Amino acid sequence: MKRILLSMLVVLLNTALFAQTSIPTMWDVSSTTLPDGWTTSGTDFYSSGTTAGSSSVKMNGDDQFVQVFFADEPGDVTYFIKGQTSNNAPFEGVFSIQESVDGTSWNNLRVLTNTEISSGGYTEFTDTPDAASRYIRWYFTEKESGSNVALDDMSIIAPVAGANQEIAVSDGSEAIIMNGNYLVGEAVGSTLSDTLYVLNLGLDSVLNVTNVSLSGVNANNFAITSFDNTISPEDSGMIIFTFTPIASGQSDALLTIENNDSNEDPYLVNLVGYGDFLASEPVAQATNLNWDIVLSYSLGLEFTATTAEGYLVLRNNNGPVTEVPVDGVTYKPGDMIGSSKVAYSGSNTGLILNDIVANKTYNVAIFSYNGVENFTNYNTILPLTGSQASLGSMQPVMEYSTIDRTSNTFLADLQAKVNQHTVQFYSNFDDTYVRNFASRDTTDGMKVITCHYTSFEHIYEPPFSFNVVSREHSYPSSWFPAGNAETLPEFNDYHNLYPVLQDEANAVRSNFPLGEVVGTISSEFMDGKLGLDVDGKKVYEPRDEQKGAAARAMMYMAATYNTVSGNSWEFPDPIGVAIPFGQDQDVLKKWHYEHPVSDWEIARNDYIESLQDNRNPFTDSTLFACHIDFSNMTYIENPTVPCTTTVTSPDAVIEVYVNNLVSVYPNPTSNFINIKSLENNGKKVSINLYSSIGELVISQEFSDNELKTLDINNLSSGIYSLKISKGNLSQITTISKL
Repeated sequence: MKRILLSMLVVLLNTALFAQTSIPTMWDVSSTTLPDGWTTSGTDFYSSGTTAGSSSVKMNGDDQFVQVFFADEPGDVTYFIKGQTSNNAPFEGVFSIQESVDGTSWNNLRVLTNTEISSGGYTEFTDTPDAASRYIRWYFTEKESGSNVALDDMSIIAPVAGANQEIAVSDGSEAIIMNGNYLVGEAVGSTLSDTLYVLNLGLDSVLNVTNVSLSGVNANNFAITSFDNTISPEDSGMIIFTFTPIASGQSDALLTIENNDSNEDPYLVNLVGYGDFLASEPVAQATNLNWDIVLSYSLGLEFTATTAEGYLVLRNNNGPVTEVPVDGVTYKPGDMIGSSKVAYSGSNTGLILNDIVANKTYNVAIFSYNGVENFTNYNTILPLTGSQASLGSMQPVMEYSTIDRTSNTFLADLQAKVNQHTVQFYSNFDDTYVRNFASRDTTDGMKVITCHYTSFEHIYEPPFSFNVVSREHSYPSSWFPAGNAETLPEFNDYHNLYPVLQDEANAVRSNFPLGEVVGTISSEFMDGKLGLDVDGKKVYEPRDEQKGAAARAMMYMAATYNTVSGNSWEFPDPIGVAIPFGQDQDVLKKWHYEHPVSDWEIARNDYIESLQDNRNPFTDSTLFACHIDFSNMTYIENPTVPCTTTVTSPDAVIEVYVNNLVSVYPNPTSNFINIKSLENNGKKVSINLYSSIGELVISQEFSDNELKTLDINNLSSGIYSLKISKGNLSQITTISKL
């Protein structure tokens, strides 16, 4: 007889094969992945919890709950609650902790009303449920406006051992709950001998095992070799059985342990055996793929189930999925199989794909499978496949029909258009923008988010927490004329907020203006740097890919909130005593044209509109920026395009480079464009010029060392996109025809 230490059993948790969990069980919200047996409804997450760097469950609506379903007699229930209110105002509302025998009828363990929930910090509570209960839930009974609940560190311990015999079953390292599953595998024709341990948790009485039997259609694949009849208090006995599969695939048998435990006789364990170490392969694949959500920032799909335990969905952003999963391997979202990424693995027949940008085609392949863990068997023949293009800009056709750039009321009209919006909350930025738009799946069940300024990739285990990465106001909140209180709409405006690495970027930028560093660099991290510009002023320069987006965010804030409460939102000059100069609007307008709106920025604008009901007009229209002098928020009637407040001669040589190999000048121009290769390596240069509506107006190719002049005298004035390709390098730049 093998004795198993009871202290070991106390910390055991069951496997992920059943809807119940064993006791003890806990969830400290260090991960959004729910422990076995735990479910939630309507809840979200706060980035802070009972300890520094931890998270908590966010409950902000009637009938939201956290629930746990367990298989054993429970001991005490412990949890921490805090009222989430503005400025630590008193909590208002009703919150209940409930228990149930069947998950349908509930009784209150505790009801907390109003100030019984502290808004100043977490309070620990402990309750003792009935021994017959198998469900506990934390339930937001009545939510009052302005009061939410943060819930953290929920746990249910094992009951204190009594004198009477008490049965428990283990495989030697993990508990097996009542009606739980135990997995084994063996080659067809071979025999596996295995052992389960029966524990007596009682302190005084003997546990008698009167019989152990097998039943079920596949019970002939299993056999009981021996079992111990008598188990002393605080001791354990053994059940030895064999598994001899007669065919590949899954075999099930019900193991019945008859005993003298008053409330767990018989004790039932589901034996799941896999011949040749794999589940049976599903005969068919899922069918009828339907894309039921098609947006610029999100795609949703659903399909018809087949006879299978689950489905693995692979996605490829650059072509059809050609890879197949490997039998015996379990995958998590974010894992890579060749060039395809796992989007989902589970039993659901629908999912939403995030990490979507506008104007792009996405491909999926759906494989049915049976089995779990290393016994998983995939059907890899002719999976269900499909593709779907995300939408382009979701800007309504008549969005700016009332805005006339030639009118001297342009500023007021634009401000009236975009200022009326639904205010989101700065504190919800992680639960909405980060989770639904900015984050991406990566390997091992982790997530990754990119720093807006530096391109640093922050990898984290959900839920996301603002510690390494912070919320950056592109137009610094310290510049706000009405102050930077979190209650102000401008402080909470998502069009101005970006996730930015805190120590190496956000703190470095501080409230310095954005600009181009050409002199001494005082701080540099990856693609972001702080240093001196051409005039010797200290500025922060973000990575090229986000310069245009940052510029458009700053212009949006000035145009949206100008005149609100009588305040002018002109770019401050000077910024302050420590920074005796201001933001150069010419730099922002230059970036606005040099770094045109990307498909990612289009999707971002559309997603934020879905939350705030307003758009960034500078993302939607290239020309709006030219009509505003951001130094004093006045109207410019006849601006040059591209525009600066310092007019550039049409004949000036303003060069654009393709990896320093091709120059383009002048820009802006009235009648011609010069394109010159700066390196002679025998590669052809191809050029394509597109109108503002995407029409190809010029397409030519020329030799490597040739100066090419394009005659555009007959083209209409406006903004054109010029795509230049040389070898496998290409770049798109904006050309202004005067």
